[in-house]
Amino acid sequence: MSNFNSGFAVKLDAMLDYRAARGYKRETYLHSLLEFDKYCDEHFPQTTELTREIVHAWVDSATVTPRGLTNAAATIRQFGKYLNAVDEEAYILPDKFAPSKTAFAPRSIRVYDLRHRFASACLNRWLDEGKNLMAMLPYLRAYMGHGKLSETAYYIHILPENLVKSPVIDWEVFNAMFPEVTL
Repeated sequence: MSNFNSGFAVKLDAMLDYRAARGYKRETYLHSLLEFDKYCDEHFPQTTELTREIVHAWVDSATVTPRGLTNAAATIRQFGKYLNAVDEEAYILPDKFAPSKTAFAPRSIRVYDLRHRFASACLNRWLDEGKNLMAMLPYLRAYMGHGKLSETAYYIHILPENLVKSPVIDWEVFNAMFPEVTL
């Protein structure tokens, strides 16, 4: 048992048992189903039929985060399909569902991403200005706090292909920074 409390408790457990018997993990939908159960227990405590009103109210509710909206929609869609498969009347959320509330959910930005962007922007700017990148790398290295010049030179690989033909890089010096790897 999974500690479901709403009028859907028995059906939710039965769906998870059915999926487990078919080789799927109970945990795949468990978190979303627990949220759905809690929502139903608070807002539709006696209801046992999965209706359009309940499904849309739950998906539009504050208990469903923008990040989890896709999982919530997939979970409630599968629950509706399961109920239909066992001959119960149930609303199935359409595959191309668009919530009535949309929220911006930014991708989390790592410090590494910012450092990477900064280094590549500096190198591109210096390349556009025709500066000698080999002469500029020590400045970038010091600014970024790298111990070795090769750690900073790593960022050159992300520059455009026309860099290969550019006279601003001494490729013999650059290639000497990185030993050849043999297997």
